This record gives sequence, C-alpha cells and structure tokens, in this order.
Amino acid sequence: MPAEITVIADISSYPIDLRDITDSADVVLAQCGSDSYNLSVVLADDREIQRLNRQYRHQDKPTNVLSFPFSDGADDVIAALPVRELGDVVISVETASREALEYGQSLYYRMRWLLVHGILHLMGYDHERSEDDEHEMFAKEKKLLKILEKKEERSDG
Repeated sequence: MPAEITVIADISSYPIDLRDITDSADVVLAQCGSDSYNLSVVLADDREIQRLNRQYRHQDKPTNVLSFPFSDGADDVIAALPVRELGDVVISVETASREALEYGQSLYYRMRWLLVHGILHLMGYDHERSEDDEHEMFAKEKKLLKILEKKEERSDG
C-alpha cells in the first residue's frame, strides 16, 4: 500500500516548498524502513505551536518542532495494520526562521532538519532518554540529512 503524507500549511508569509516537505518525508521514511504509512506535517506559527506545547507538554512557550505519535508501538492490533499510522509532526516556521538566522543556515535546511528530527521522534527515537539515545538519534539525523542533500544534488545536476 502506498505512503500518504499530508502537509497542512497554516502559514503564508514564508517561502516553503510543500512538495519538498512531502518528498523529504517520503525519503526519510523509506530510509527508516517504512513503506506503508500515514504521516501529517503541520507548518504552524509560534502562536499555534505555543498553544500545543502548553497543552501537551505544559511548557508555555513556542518551540521549533513537536511530534505526536499515533501509537507507542506497543499495540499489537496497530502493529498488524497494513498501513502504519505514524502521527503528526508540527513545525513552527517562525521559530525555524529565527533559528536558521541564528545558526547561519538557510530556512530550507532548517525546515528539513526539523522534519527529520520530528519523524525520528515518531519512529521511537528520543534524545532525552539517555546520552546513548541522544548520540544514536543525532547520528541518524546526520545520515538522513546527507541522503537528502545527495538526492537534491542529483536532481539539480
């Protein structure tokens, strides 16, 4: 069964290529061994992500990315479904834009990094669990971002 990636853009003042978000998510999930999945990516502003961060993490401030897994993977019924429901990744484009300036990155690169980071959280990676988990997740992020860069170079050349 084919993948389904839904991108919802609640912002309009930033030049975001929604097709690139979809294509990047597809590559990341394929590299992680997921070929039948449903994923939603929401591009939000700081106000919306702050509301979600307050409601679900009890932190009353904007953040760059939040991940909301559909399941913790423990449910055998969900694991047996032909299509894996991954969940939602919510990215604050406003925060991403500020961080891109702060880190000397393009908004394009920063958005990709946040997308990869959010998807890895949905797949069970957690950099806050332990130092080993942090190293594992950040190494996986680096690898996936390199794959996305190479894919982009091939399509440009």
